[in-house]
Amino acid sequence: MQDVRAYRGADIASDHQLLVAKFKIKIARATKQEQTRNRKFNIQKLNNPELNREFSIKLSNRFQELAEIDDGSVDKQWERVKTTYNTTCQEELGFSKKEYKIWLSDRTIEAIERRRSLKIQLDDAKTRLQKERLKREHTLATKNVKNENRNDKRNYINELASKAEDAMTRNDTKTVYNITRQLAGRKTNTTKWKDHYKS
Repeated sequence: MQDVRAYRGADIASDHQLLVAKFKIKIARATKQEQTRNRKFNIQKLNNPELNREFSIKLSNRFQELAEIDDGSVDKQWERVKTTYNTTCQEELGFSKKEYKIWLSDRTIEAIERRRSLKIQLDDAKTRLQKERLKREHTLATKNVKNENRNDKRNYINELASKAEDAMTRNDTKTVYNITRQLAGRKTNTTKWKDHYKS
């Protein structure tokens, strides 16, 4: 707790008194095991018939090996089944990459990854000098990410506005409507506009 104050004169229509407090809390960073557990497998690869067939064969072979083991323990059997699924998925499918906002450039994404790396190093720093140096670098990296993100979004909005103007000249009201919904933050078919924006 850093500061606590009771405002006795505040009119809040209650017999309680208004209490304002300021406190600081440090949330523990997720362990490497927790970070791995929260990652999702890239199941989109299963849409490929060849990869799907290969994945099914390897999973089936591993389950045949498990069928030969029977120690009578349900917990151990479940643990082996779960481990088999996770191991096979990790080897054959891998993990999905983090999805970023469609307006972010590769340069901004690299800046975000650098900031994340610095944050992990800062959390793991042992000495005071290390922490001070990494804290300065992390602060600069955060400012850089904010600037790059602001520029990318401005360019993205300008690009959409130009496309909306072109659509208006062609009386393409459907395109104008979709762009307007997108600029307003409402859900629409962003895949099509992402392809247009990247092109």
